[in-house]
Amino acid sequence: MFLLSVCAIVFSAGMGTHIVNMGINMRKIAYALIGCGMLLVHSLSLAAASGYCDSNSRNTYYFWQNSITIGETVVSSGNNSGYNFTADTGITLQPGDNVIQLNPAYRFYNYTVYWRGWLDLNGDGQFTTDEQLFQTTSRGPVSVTASLPETFEVESSTLRIAMKYGSYPSACEVYYYGETEDLGVDLQQPEPVGVALEDTYHLKLDSDFKLHRTGAIGDDVSWVVEKNGAVVLNRGAASELEYRYFSNTQGADFRVWLEQWVAGSYQRVSNIVEYTPGTTDLFELQLSEGYQINRSGVLGETGTLTWVIEMDGNIVLERLATNELNYVYYRNWAGTHFRVWLKQVVDGQYQVVSNTVEYQPNQTEFNLTLDQKYKLTRDGQPGDQVRWIVEQNGMIIVDRDASVEMEYTFMESQPGARYRLWLQMNIGGQDQIVSNVLSYDEPTSYPYELGLEPNYKLTRSGNLGESLSWVIIKDDDVVLQRSANNELSYTYSSNTAGSYFQVYLQQSQGGYAQRVSNIVRYEVKNFGYTVSVDQNYVLSRNGMLGEPLTWVIEENGQQVAQQDASQALSFTYPGNTPGAAYRVWLAMVVDGTLRPVSNATYYQVPEEKPPLPSFTLTLGADYVITRDGSLGDPVRWMVEENGVVIASKYGADSFDFTYLDHQPRGEYRIWLVDDASGEMISNAVMYEFVASITYTLTLGEDYAIERSGEPTERLEWVVSENGMEIWRADASYQMTFRFPYHTFNSVYKVWLVDVTSGESVSNVVSYSYVLPGSQFSISSNGNYSLERTGIIGEPLSWIVEENGVIVGDYSARDSLNFSYQNNTPGSTYRIWLIWEGDDAFSASSNIVSYEVADSTYEYSITLNADGTVTRSGVVGEELELLFYRDGQLWAAMDASQELVLSPSFLSSGTYQAYLVPWYGEETDQVSNSLDITVP
Repeated sequence: MFLLSVCAIVFSAGMGTHIVNMGINMRKIAYALIGCGMLLVHSLSLAAASGYCDSNSRNTYYFWQNSITIGETVVSSGNNSGYNFTADTGITLQPGDNVIQLNPAYRFYNYTVYWRGWLDLNGDGQFTTDEQLFQTTSRGPVSVTASLPETFEVESSTLRIAMKYGSYPSACEVYYYGETEDLGVDLQQPEPVGVALEDTYHLKLDSDFKLHRTGAIGDDVSWVVEKNGAVVLNRGAASELEYRYFSNTQGADFRVWLEQWVAGSYQRVSNIVEYTPGTTDLFELQLSEGYQINRSGVLGETGTLTWVIEMDGNIVLERLATNELNYVYYRNWAGTHFRVWLKQVVDGQYQVVSNTVEYQPNQTEFNLTLDQKYKLTRDGQPGDQVRWIVEQNGMIIVDRDASVEMEYTFMESQPGARYRLWLQMNIGGQDQIVSNVLSYDEPTSYPYELGLEPNYKLTRSGNLGESLSWVIIKDDDVVLQRSANNELSYTYSSNTAGSYFQVYLQQSQGGYAQRVSNIVRYEVKNFGYTVSVDQNYVLSRNGMLGEPLTWVIEENGQQVAQQDASQALSFTYPGNTPGAAYRVWLAMVVDGTLRPVSNATYYQVPEEKPPLPSFTLTLGADYVITRDGSLGDPVRWMVEENGVVIASKYGADSFDFTYLDHQPRGEYRIWLVDDASGEMISNAVMYEFVASITYTLTLGEDYAIERSGEPTERLEWVVSENGMEIWRADASYQMTFRFPYHTFNSVYKVWLVDVTSGESVSNVVSYSYVLPGSQFSISSNGNYSLERTGIIGEPLSWIVEENGVIVGDYSARDSLNFSYQNNTPGSTYRIWLIWEGDDAFSASSNIVSYEVADSTYEYSITLNADGTVTRSGVVGEELELLFYRDGQLWAAMDASQELVLSPSFLSSGTYQAYLVPWYGEETDQVSNSLDITVP
């Protein structure tokens, strides 16, 4: 309207001029009207097609915006002569960080372009300064992160992305080279996260620190264990409803909760359970009928022992418990929720000194859980007038009193039948369902069949090499989860007399471990015999002479002898071998089969140690090695680099030695030999050469290596091929480097050196040169789990490269999924597929890479010069040392009774070893890994 008014004023002024000047003034009027018309036409184009202010370029001949990717949505627009508006993109932006991939296209040369992006957050039709999401420059595709608020004022809006040459564009600008894209986007409001989310699951703690959770098998949740304020375990809980942390150290403060991936992050989804071994377990509380709380201990406890009663989250009573072994709270109202525990003065202050019991008076709503061995568990309290109901194929087959049972195991599942299970209560004269209803279909057959042979020998169907685990439950506690990959039979080593066992096979399916076999159940009868061993390896038994007993001796896991035990109460095995480990028990013929009838006792015969070496070497600063002895000793220094002897030097004329030709990140071993005989006459000193690291190198997918730092620094790229330096290139102005002369099947290392000093100043990037294939595609599912395209049965192999060295070749025939089990913290991995029998470098798929973050383990293990392994911690911790060979579990040994472990039973080969808890899985690594080579 303003422009129309101006034009009208100009016209009226011209017409009002004296007629004598008509010729001149008419020309002026015409020029003015033409100008107004042009101005008016331009004004009508000020609004872009999106309805926002104009933003476009006049020239897109040399480059333009080709596509934009957000999440999994790609908007491809191509060259649109300076501006494009896409109303329906299918893009949804989330609260928090959103990654946007900007993809320009060039006709000839990759010019540097300047990007900016804006989002109309409040829907007022404008792009303001505080609505700018990002700015960046690039000479090709580039990713940016747009950080958005936690909540949005509108449900949809417009995202403007402008790309300009020469300088950053403004939100409303007509510029010369580049292009602007307006995109219609949806804005997703976050899911509300609050108390309801945290209370999705409920945890309870027994007096022995066993945790119980609500929910179902298969729920995608994890146990999180915090010890003294630091998280020490994050373990999948999908396959279990109960768990006991393996290292409950006395005096440590523990907190445990459940965690789940919710709305883009891991969040707590349960209550937090707290306990302190040595304090929380001083007393045990139990709930009996009539809501009576019973405590352990004696009358007259010191330390002002006190009952604490909490009702609906508020403490309503604290009562002295010193002279009471039980208590019933007097206001147990229906509909209320109670928690009860004991507190006592310990070290000058009140502390919780018992487990916590929970109950709800006159409860009529119950929660049931069902684990993988058909054990039903209910909440509530003893005395609840409820019944277990089991329905098979629509017909009730079990109606059982549950008033005195908190657990019930249904063991009569029929193949192919469908089951439903619930609790029932008579209310007002009518039977009513008072719990959730659980259901399951019993398979007609399981993929694997377990059998039980004499002497508790377990057997399984299937083949070697299948990814399976034995699960051993002893007296309702999971005591072992052990790889069954390389064994078709197994005998559990701790079949304690008087215990009841359940065993099944499990396999990772659908993201968690699931039972894939029938359940074998057996009981080891208690015959009353015990066996012990003294320091001289004399075995003793109880009982009487004349009893039909037999000593059974096992050496390094293999049974080597059976000896009549009927005529003597003691026995010494004559074949004790230095370095061997022994397990001995008593057996008796029962029902026609020789069966164990006592505990098993263990002992190990120490290995005879070789004489100490003649000379002692010590490693000092700057890799200077010093020997003892005298000048003139006929000795020679030997140098081994990465397992290969590369140098020797006569050492009679000096006490010190420094190797001067170190390779970056080289692993060195140096020792003395007799100059005449060549016999080793000293200990060996081992170290890794680490130069000062000032710069960081990163390997890209296309073998491009990027360096940190700034241009103009006097640096050189150094390339070695198969261990030999072959190339140097100036790195002063070159921030990215790609070696141009790769040789197929070769292994490369790249690092930086300082031109002035000649010293290495970066990490070393290692890789095998492999060209990716296109027949198959590999994608990552997170947690280092991979999935391939194709079908099961194809003769394919997974190739695993660790830090540039191929470390594994695993069959891909039987599964579309793969997870490398020996990831080392701090290492970089690349994985691809080949056809079976092809060269490892002949990739038939893309190459997937990932890095394993450095981890801080609770325990550390070190390899000693004599081949023994020393672990941290204390004696008595329930730990096991696992040994892997060629990526498969090879052996295991008890690590609970000694801090210095002697794996003398290992045969020749190279092993990887680490600690796991007794009750954990093989992947529950709690120490660093060691590479052990046995000659």
